[in-house]
Amino acid sequence: MRATELGASGLDTRLATLVATVRSDTKLPSYDRYVVASRANEVALHGRSGLGRGALLAAYEQSAREMIADFPDQAEPYQALVALADDQSDASHAFALAQEVANSAAPAAIKATARRLADRLALVGTAPGLILPLGESRTYSLGDSHGKAVVIYTWSMADERSLKMARWLKDGAGDQVSLIGINLDHDSAAATAQAGKLGLAVSQVYSPDGMQSPWAQQLHLSTSGTIYLFDATGVLRDVHGERQFQAKLVALKKGGAL
Repeated sequence: MRATELGASGLDTRLATLVATVRSDTKLPSYDRYVVASRANEVALHGRSGLGRGALLAAYEQSAREMIADFPDQAEPYQALVALADDQSDASHAFALAQEVANSAAPAAIKATARRLADRLALVGTAPGLILPLGESRTYSLGDSHGKAVVIYTWSMADERSLKMARWLKDGAGDQVSLIGINLDHDSAAATAQAGKLGLAVSQVYSPDGMQSPWAQQLHLSTSGTIYLFDATGVLRDVHGERQFQAKLVALKKGGAL
């Protein structure tokens, strides 16, 4: 496999024979056989030039399913399916993949991750009707008609990437949308001070409960640095707005599909 990766030619038949031998030798540890089999699939995929993103994701999904069928006791192929679900642009297919892993024989921790992802994806196309506290007795209700699309982003002081995103959104989202930040730190006072230093958008939500706050739970948040996009009617359109944000924002402002 290493020789093939380095560009050697004429090894396909020999490689296939070696892989098949190792893969079928039940005297070898299951994990070792899985590593060889999955690595062989990756080498084969890397050798297929010209695959578009959709075709490549489909090929990786097929490989993960093959590994699960042959090595159901290994955690990695289930993790691969969850990662593929989280990387899908098609929310319905992503939800189906996450649900599949959540109901599979995967280890409990992986099933829990898949279930959280499925719960988050299930929100797409719904109107959660969130009421967010913005401080000083102010609230923002996503159930009301504000006439603007809404961009909700998550950040934490320990995640520099999320801080950069928050600073960029302040200037990059434009005034045609309502921009709201949800902080996930437990130290609300320190987070408030940090937001002031960085000049973040005024509309910020804080809670010492962090990821366990009611709104974080309702949105099934699992990490900082994510963007949720809502249309002007309060319907959630995307839970991965951080990907291709500008194109999605233009479509959202026009009322089109993301």
